[in-house]
Formats: sequence, structure tokens, C-alpha cells
Amino acid sequence: MTHRGLLHHTLIFVSDMSRSSPFYTGMFEYLGYDLAGSNLSDGSLKYEDWKRWDTDTPHEISICEANERHAETPHVPGAVGHHHHMAFCAIDRADIDRFYTEVLTVRSMEKATTQPSSEIPMA
Repeated sequence: MTHRGLLHHTLIFVSDMSRSSPFYTGMFEYLGYDLAGSNLSDGSLKYEDWKRWDTDTPHEISICEANERHAETPHVPGAVGHHHHMAFCAIDRADIDRFYTEVLTVRSMEKATTQPSSEIPMA
């Protein structure tokens, strides 16, 4: 199988890795991703790399802490560089409801904002 043309990796920048990591850890583990590498030490780029090993693709999603100069820059839809929009496939509505219950509800995170699963659109 050729991987030509498939997405290899994508980066999502967050303002605070320690605050964001619990959410992304829960989400990626629920979706079958494994932590493939990380650097959470001070003094260099903080990141977590997440990968699905069962798909036989090189795809990886990295969560990276933004440069402190830009950490508080608000998101501006449509602005250059402000294009982090991702949608994951679900098996069915029940899968979305399980994700909501098992990840978003059970893992109560400080300052997390969630919308009820009934308001999440199915494509």
C-alpha cells in the first residue's frame, strides 16, 4: 500500500500543555491513539505526539504548546494560520454519546466547556 497523498502529520497548538493534555489524552485514547512521544520539560517545545498504529499509515497528531508570546492571542476564524478544525469519524450516534459520557463527562476538567452530545452534529 502506498501512503502517497495521505496526511502525514498535523499540529494543534494550545496555550498550556498541562491544562490541555488531560482532555487530548482522554480523547485520543478513546479514539484508539497511543502516545508515540512527548516532551513536557521546560526550556524547549512542549508536545505530545499521538498515533494510531493499527492503520498502517504514518499519520500522527501533535499537540504543541504555543510560544508564550502567542499563547494568549485569540482565535480569529478565517485568519491566516488560524485553521485548526478537525472532525473525527464516529461509528454511530451511540459512539458519540459514549465519548461524551466516558471522556467529556467522566473526566471532569477545570474550565472545560462541552456541549451536550445531542447538539453535536452527525455528518
